[in-house]
Amino acid sequence: MPLPTVRKHDVLNNLFRATAMPAAPAAWFVALCRSAPGADGSGGTEVVVAGYARQAVTFRVPTNGETDNTAVIQFPTLTADGGIASHFKIMDASTVGNVVFFDNLRDAAGVAITRTLGNGSAPSFDIAELRVDANRVNL
Repeated sequence: MPLPTVRKHDVLNNLFRATAMPAAPAAWFVALCRSAPGADGSGGTEVVVAGYARQAVTFRVPTNGETDNTAVIQFPTLTADGGIASHFKIMDASTVGNVVFFDNLRDAAGVAITRTLGNGSAPSFDIAELRVDANRVNL
C-alpha cells in the first residue's frame, strides 16, 4: 500500500467530488528508510546518520501507470554506519514535509531488496532505477 491514506483521499475527492488536487511542490525529494511506513505514510524510520540528506528527484512522464527518475540520484558519502535501508519515501520537502508515496526498495525485476548503508558508502539510484508504480496502489 504505497500511497498514504491522505493521498488516496485526494484522488477520490478529485474523481468523485470534483475537488482540486493539492498543488505540486517545486521539487520532490527521495528519503531512504530503515523500516516500512504505515498505511498513512507515517513511521518508516528515515535514515539518520552523518552525511545523509534527502535528494531531489525528477520523474519522467508516466507510462503504463509507472514513472521513474530521469537522472542519477546521488546521496552524499556517509561518514558513519547508516544501517540497512529497505524502503523509500517520496517527500514534498528536503526536511520534514509530507509523504506522497512510499514503497520497498526494489531491483530491476521488481523484487524487494535492502541496501547496506555503511560508513564511506554513497547510496545512489541509476537513471530509471527508482520506480513509482501506481499499479501497486490499492485505493
